[in-house]
Amino acid sequence: MNVLLSLIPLLLMFTIIPTMFASCYKLSAYLLRRRVVSWKYCFTFAGILVLMSIVVNAMINVGGMRLPPVIGLIVAFVVQIGLGAWFFSHRATYADGQELGWRGGAELAALAFIFIAAIGLLLLTGTNYLRTL
Repeated sequence: MNVLLSLIPLLLMFTIIPTMFASCYKLSAYLLRRRVVSWKYCFTFAGILVLMSIVVNAMINVGGMRLPPVIGLIVAFVVQIGLGAWFFSHRATYADGQELGWRGGAELAALAFIFIAAIGLLLLTGTNYLRTL
């Protein structure tokens, strides 16, 4: 039983979290009217974000350095906006077929980050509430 419980974080890391990230990017493209992003690129970018988080967490654990939560959130925002601008600049398009460019990719990544942060906040407050019961 303990072996199965130890596999839950791994299952979350490689299935549910990338699906949530990809869904947030697809929803962001839908809400920012006239933007088109394929599911393939949403999942590819979600995989890149998951791999980046694994590498960053490994570096933090090896180095023993911890960032304050506010600084960590700011760094995560800047990195996701930068990577999103780079990744979606040529892979996402407007409805007329024109590429988004760096600014359009950054807008898409910023809105998706807001959704991801909101989901994270809901999960955090929900689990804290459930602990008090």
